[in-house]
Amino acid sequence: MRILVKSQVKTKVKTKVKTKVKTKVKTKVKSQVKSQVKSQVKSQVKKLSFDLYSKLSFLFRLVAERINSLD
Repeated sequence: MRILVKSQVKTKVKTKVKTKVKTKVKTKVKSQVKSQVKSQVKSQVKKLSFDLYSKLSFLFRLVAERINSLD
């Protein structure tokens, strides 16, 4: 078995802690970004679908008026 010097133990602990903190931060940031993007996309889709719906209803109204005016 190898006997570790104080400085070696220090660096080993440092690197282990560093990697653990890094991965924890990475996963937290990832999940936060994911949820933010999800909510933004959801709101954009809602806005676009409402916009599309209003435009289509306007077009259908115009077509209906044209059909009625032909009679």
